[in-house]
Amino acid sequence: MTDSPLIFWGRCRSGQRWFWAARDFDGPREHGWADTEERAVSAAGAAVERLAGERAATVRVLHGVASQALRDVNAEKRKAKPADGTATDVVEYLYGVIHGHEGNDFTESAVTFRVTKKTARRIYYVRREGRSDDPQIGYVDRQQLEETGEVLNPSAGWWAPDFRLYAGVPDLEPRQADAPDLTQLKAAMAAAHPDRGGTDEAFIAARAQYERASQMVSADG
Repeated sequence: MTDSPLIFWGRCRSGQRWFWAARDFDGPREHGWADTEERAVSAAGAAVERLAGERAATVRVLHGVASQALRDVNAEKRKAKPADGTATDVVEYLYGVIHGHEGNDFTESAVTFRVTKKTARRIYYVRREGRSDDPQIGYVDRQQLEETGEVLNPSAGWWAPDFRLYAGVPDLEPRQADAPDLTQLKAAMAAAHPDRGGTDEAFIAARAQYERASQMVSADG
């Protein structure tokens, strides 16, 4: 009798593309990149079928599998670079979260942001790599991040994956969609105001989100 394998799969952002991974808990694994999230999910599904073979498998969605596999791949690439006799700085990352919905489920997946510089007060990171030599740089309070393991970055906008940044990979679990937190949305709206370092566009978007959430709560009540 053939044992039923336990297979995990997930996907996460990798620059402008999507990275996917699938692994048999006790066996082989596969990974790759795709241009869109839909293609990444499709490729991961095909990999799950290959890993299962003719067996009836138990399949679980765990996007942290992809985040960990991507870190492993990047680590191997760095080790594979030929030595040129010069010192090489260790690449460090901050971690954010991409939010979404799948049916009634609220989904979250981790995304990495490359650290470019550290000072006594700030940690600078690449918000968007893009294709130019002039990437968009952001920064967060170093002391708060190192003391608590996470830090809010209101200047990024509440909708951005770097609105809240983590020192390590966040522990993400799928859950049922919660009612909107008006207190948090109101705080994000205030933080996005130009008088507090935000922009007109960020404040308008945050206010629209708060107003929509208020209407939802009023309708449910």
